[in-house]
Amino acid sequence: MKTKLAPPSVNKGRGSAHIFTTEGLVQMAIVGAIYAAGVELVPAARLGNAIAEEFCATYDYVPDGLDNLCRSYEVSMDDFPCAQNDDGSDDRFSLYTLIQSRCAEFEPYTALKGDLFIELISRTFVFVGAYHDLPFTSPFSGRISDVSTACRLSGWERGSQNVQVIPFSEELPSVGRPMTEEAVAARKDAGTALEDIYFEARRRAVSGIRVNISLAVRNGFANVIEHRRGRGAS
Repeated sequence: MKTKLAPPSVNKGRGSAHIFTTEGLVQMAIVGAIYAAGVELVPAARLGNAIAEEFCATYDYVPDGLDNLCRSYEVSMDDFPCAQNDDGSDDRFSLYTLIQSRCAEFEPYTALKGDLFIELISRTFVFVGAYHDLPFTSPFSGRISDVSTACRLSGWERGSQNVQVIPFSEELPSVGRPMTEEAVAARKDAGTALEDIYFEARRRAVSGIRVNISLAVRNGFANVIEHRRGRGAS
């Protein structure tokens, strides 16, 4: 079964290898965390990749808590200038390596305040939240909650190969250009109605799955470091 979880191999035969970027490692860590929570591999892969892509589009990277750690431990990437991407942004794995190597009090494999999590309800509705005291306020209804709507899964039955991830925003009507008051009002009403469906499903759910995405990413980084130490690599 092909899930497209790994990048194309380099070379052929017994000498072939897969070269992962930091972004690829982050996606694999998220997929692994969702899979470990009991989600089958195919929907876990598609949901994990969709989450990574969504947050990268918004924040340029998946929120991993490293910026808060840098402020807490007064760590700067200026101390490790080689750990930069081609576009000048910080390489997240290198930043984690710097924190773990420079801060004796840092505890890997530990959840932190501000970590981002996803919540999967009824194998269909996906919410996103964070471990802090600040609530989310809906831009549509003004609803205040500990989570925000993220996306919906479609076609997820046992053994299904046709799972679709549908972002919340893609189910709303476009306001068009130029924007009109009627179009904006219609989008707001549609958003409120769809929100009601999400939160009603959450209210009635017998059980759900919650995955700490930020911790999953940091654990992925930590696992690579531990693996390298085990092999005697730097």
